[in-house]
Amino acid sequence: MVQKSLLIASLLAVGASATTFTSIINPNTVKAEVNSTITNATVTITVPRAQLYAQNGTPLDRGLTQGTAWHVDSQASTAIGNLYRVSTNAYVRASDVNLLINTPGIAENNHQGMGQILMRNYNLKITAPQAKLYDMNGNVLSHALTQDTTWKVGIQNNIPSGTYYSVSTNEYVKASDVYLYSTVQAAPKQTITITTNYAAPVSNQYGQIIPGRYLPAYTSWATDHYTVINNVGYHRVSTNEYVNDYYVR
Repeated sequence: MVQKSLLIASLLAVGASATTFTSIINPNTVKAEVNSTITNATVTITVPRAQLYAQNGTPLDRGLTQGTAWHVDSQASTAIGNLYRVSTNAYVRASDVNLLINTPGIAENNHQGMGQILMRNYNLKITAPQAKLYDMNGNVLSHALTQDTTWKVGIQNNIPSGTYYSVSTNEYVKASDVYLYSTVQAAPKQTITITTNYAAPVSNQYGQIIPGRYLPAYTSWATDHYTVINNVGYHRVSTNEYVNDYYVR
């Protein structure tokens, strides 16, 4: 834990007080970004018609048909739950799909990416209201995990019904019900600078954007920790406050 707020210290360094943090941001200069990227992933629609949404969770006037498969490249956290992007500003709810992550190196001779891979140094956070547990074959078990609880990951298991992560012996959760993040602490930079011409959103330790928290464009900040969440790098600027690599140098 950071003993002294790096965020407040950095604000003072650039001549702003902690009480002016939210007021110095012009909302018109804030550009919303997806929370994290997903590499080589596919979703299959599991409901008769999966409603499509904009990135902010607003319903669109179209949907996707049950049984169809779609490539996804990013994940967003919204008030209605996790969303996966299937085209430009068109997202589908995690609860309406099975997610298959085609991790390089997993069952290398199988073009469908089926098989298991050991996941060292990873934890997950439950994002679904109740995350059902499954056995290694994808059969549902009689109990579930509670939202916002954190679990150490043992194995990533790719089977035809999607990608699952083990949290205990022969107990797995669906990838679409969780956030995956690395527990490895890499050496951070001592300072970072926001290089975008709009404010950078601040995220928590799970890569989820914190509403109303932004770093102004072209400002510099002290940082003491670097981590990887869903394959994206983040720099810590305060206790449980992080900024995405995309916005800094």
